[in-house]
Parts: sequence; C-alpha cells; structure tokens
Amino acid sequence: MLAKLRLCSGLILFFFITTHLLNHALGLHSLAWMEAGLAVFKPVWRSWPGTILLYGAMLVHVVLAFNTLWRRASLIMPWSDAIQICLGLLIPTMIAAHIVATRVADAFYGMSVDYAYELFGLWVNAPLLGLQQVVVGLLIWVHGVIGLRNWLHLKRWYGTAAPWLFAAAILVPVMGILGFITGGREISILAQQDGWVAAMAERTGFLPVEAELVPMIYGAQPVATTILVVLLLALLAARSLRGVIKRKRQPIRITYGDKKVVSVERGITVLEASHRAHIPHAAVCGGRGRCSTCRVRVRQHDGALPTPSPDEARVLRRIGAPEDVRLACQLRPQANLEVVPLLAPSSAGERILSSHLPRGGEEREVAILFADLRGFTSLSEEQLPYDTVFILNRYFAAMGAAIEDAGGHVDKFIGDGVMAIFGLRSDVKTASLQSLKAAASMGRALVELNQTLAGDLPKPLRMGIGIHAGAAVVGEMGYRSTLSVTAIGDVVNTASRLEAATKEFQAELVVSERVLDLEEMPDGSINRHEIEIRGRRNKLTIMAFDAAVDVESFIS
Repeated sequence: MLAKLRLCSGLILFFFITTHLLNHALGLHSLAWMEAGLAVFKPVWRSWPGTILLYGAMLVHVVLAFNTLWRRASLIMPWSDAIQICLGLLIPTMIAAHIVATRVADAFYGMSVDYAYELFGLWVNAPLLGLQQVVVGLLIWVHGVIGLRNWLHLKRWYGTAAPWLFAAAILVPVMGILGFITGGREISILAQQDGWVAAMAERTGFLPVEAELVPMIYGAQPVATTILVVLLLALLAARSLRGVIKRKRQPIRITYGDKKVVSVERGITVLEASHRAHIPHAAVCGGRGRCSTCRVRVRQHDGALPTPSPDEARVLRRIGAPEDVRLACQLRPQANLEVVPLLAPSSAGERILSSHLPRGGEEREVAILFADLRGFTSLSEEQLPYDTVFILNRYFAAMGAAIEDAGGHVDKFIGDGVMAIFGLRSDVKTASLQSLKAAASMGRALVELNQTLAGDLPKPLRMGIGIHAGAAVVGEMGYRSTLSVTAIGDVVNTASRLEAATKEFQAELVVSERVLDLEEMPDGSINRHEIEIRGRRNKLTIMAFDAAVDVESFIS
C-alpha cells in the first residue's frame, strides 16, 4: 500500500511539473501564449479539488520519505536512493516562497496571479529567487525522472520507449527554461514602460496586501527549512533510540554460503544485512521487490520463516521458485538462518543482467530455437581433427546465416549444437514466425551443405530442431570476455527438450503449440502429439515435421 501511495502521489506531482514546464515553454512564442496556457491549467490546478490533490500528493510524498528513512535498518543505500530521498525532503523547503507568492496569495488574499506578476517578481524584482526557482524546477524534474525510471525500467516495453523517454526528459525542462527566459526578457522590457508596474500591481491586487504578503514570501523558506531540520533531528534521535533497544535484544545471525556470519537485529532484510556487512549482493531493481536477482536459497533456519508478502509471492510464482527460495530484499528473518545467494554479484551493478536491447536485463516473451547434429560424435571419429573442425565451421556458418537472415540472434554454439533467440527487437508473434522461417532455411541449408560435402562425408549430416516460445529473462550474462546476450528460463529448457524429442518422432523439427497455432488443426492430425516435458506439470501439444522445410506450408 505504501508503495502504491508513493507511486500515485509521485505521478500526480510529475504530471503537475510536466504541465508547469510546458506552460513555461509557451513563452518561447510570447507572453500572451503563456497567459493562454495558464487559462487552461489554472482551473485544474488552482481549483480546490486540484489544490487538495496536488498538495495532498506533496504531503504524502514527504511523509513517505520520512517513513522510508524510519523503516530502513541502515542509512547505507545506493546513491540513486539517497538522491531521491534528499530531493524529496529538500524540494518543499525550496518552493515554500513560491507557494506563498502564488497559491497563498491567490487563495487567501484574493490576488489574480498571472505570468506577468510571477515573471516580474522572479526576473526583474528578485532575479536570485528566479534563479533558485529554475534550479528547483530542474531538481523536481530530475527527482521525478529517477522515480519514473525506477518504476518503468523493468517493463518489457521500456527498451523500445527508452530513447523517446530520454528525449522527452531532456526537451521538456530545456524548453521550459528557455520559455521562462524569453518571457522574463519580455517582462523586463514592459517593466521599463511608465506606469506598467503600477498597473500590473493594481490588476493583480498586490498593493493592498503587499505589507503583509512580502514578509511571508521571504520568511517561508527559513521557516520550512527549520521545520525540516527539526523533524530530521527528531527522526535520527528516534532511530538511535530504536537501535539501542534492538541491540539489547538477542541478535540473529545470518550465515552466507561462504560461511561468513553477520549479526543483525530483527526486522531488517537479508539484502540490508548484506549491504551493512559489505557483502556484494545482486539487486537489479534496487531492492524494491520488482525483480528476482537478489533471491537466495534458505538452507536452514532456527524458526519459521515469515510468510512471503503478496509482492514477493507474485515474483516467486513468476519464476517458478521452489519453497526454499526467497527474495533477499523482502525476507526479514526472525531467527538464525543460512542463505546462499543464487545470482553472482557484478562490480558493474546492473550489468548482472544488462541486455543491449534494452541495456538493463528484463523478462520478455521470446522464441527459442535449439538445433543439434545427429550422430556427429561417431561421424567425427572417422574424420581427422582438422576435417571435423572444417565441417563444423561450415555447418555453423550455414546455420548462423539462416538464423540471422530470419531476424534471430545466435546465442551460442554448444559442441555441435546451436541456440538462437528470436524476439529481442519484436513481439513474440513476430519472433515465432521468424523462428519458423529460420528452421525452414536451416533445413534447406543443410541439404545444400550435404550436397557440397558429399565427397567428404560417409553419410549425410542430419539434425534435429526444437522451438518453443514464452517468457524468459534476457540479458548480458557471463564473466569478462565471456559476456554475451542470452536467455534463461523454462522456455529455454523446454526448447531443448523439444530438440531432443526429434529423435523420438524421427523428425527434423518439433514445434510447440505456443509457436505454431494449432487450434485450427484437427486433433487427429498424424503429426500432432501431446508429450510430457520433464519439469512441467501439464502435457505440451507439439507438431512434428519430417523435414524442417515442411513448416513453410503453415506460415505462408
């Protein structure tokens, strides 16, 4: 619930700052356009419902920032989290004067606040305050962009949208600042005209309340800063007292796979314990329960483990985790336990699963193809080593070209086999079609290769191809020079099993129903089967093809 409140309040504030900056950007045309834009936005944001929504969201966001500091077992945190929290606390103090000069003046003093009034105050009358507002506008924008990225970067579509979002993240504030500057320069020219300032003050209703409002404007920021400092000191004092109380209780011990033991108080997560003890621990999403890279296997524990929260249970179900696997960022042990992190940490942070499409690792729908040469081990015993390498390289070149021409990515060559991924740049329907076209091309390429090598082979090369589609974690994995884009998940294991099933059906290609739409085919089709796949509960419907090129009749 707290996470949803933070997200909803943040989205409201981000929508406001976006409309605010876009209204500023109209100044690139003229002051009149800025006023016209204000006429549209003012009824929304300066109405009582809009005001309650906006300032309610701001209050909730600040309270949740304090709550985050209170709930954290340690103030050691990633730099992005530290920036987010600091900005979330500092921004209200920096905009306090602006709030008094606009909202308070409008709601409680009956002033008619417009862009002429604001730009005169910030550009002509108090340029340093205007500079501060430009800076704080940028800080609010950066705060919002970081928050949005933390929320969106694990979404499947983020890689495609990232360049456009990045462009918007740059253009919106730049255009807003340039519009503010252009409007300010126009106001500075108008202010030099005789009687313009007096007319503006009279039109807005500033003169009758000047004596009372001006001291409030200049005193708002010191008051807000004082309140913030007092609340922070009170929070730190309360945290210290809580720490003293917890240390008097019997601590719990977390033993890691390498037998390193960390003693911590109850209530902190395993991931926080790792950070406190400076133990490297993978956490692509920053410990927010949005990925499974921090997962650990609980080997033994001295008491019942806390029940997984709904968010943790959802992630564990998605990856099909066994009962002894938990998310380190969500598990708050109440007794001694031993854990083993399941993903090795990387000094490059999110490069643990950092795909080039997009850069950060993610779960996405892909099609996986496995192909393997039949009987090549016995065949290679009859060949000289150099001849074997020559034949394999010719085979790999032909298969690799067929895969890439169809739009696939050659993941790896394994002995005399190959694994390919389809869908790095497309949806799963397109990926499935590409994988079938690749299989047909591979079948033709093998026929051509056998004709070319007929004089060098005692018998033609044969292969088996298995294709399946589904969700997989796609990213750049490995170590140093072995880093490469690959996929892991049940879809990979199933595709490998289907490739092995080609031996059972004496077929060159076995395709799952997830790849090839079998709904319109009659159940009695001679090539349609239901098979059991090790590790899967339900049977899988597949289609077997004696020759891979035969699949073209189903995709034409």
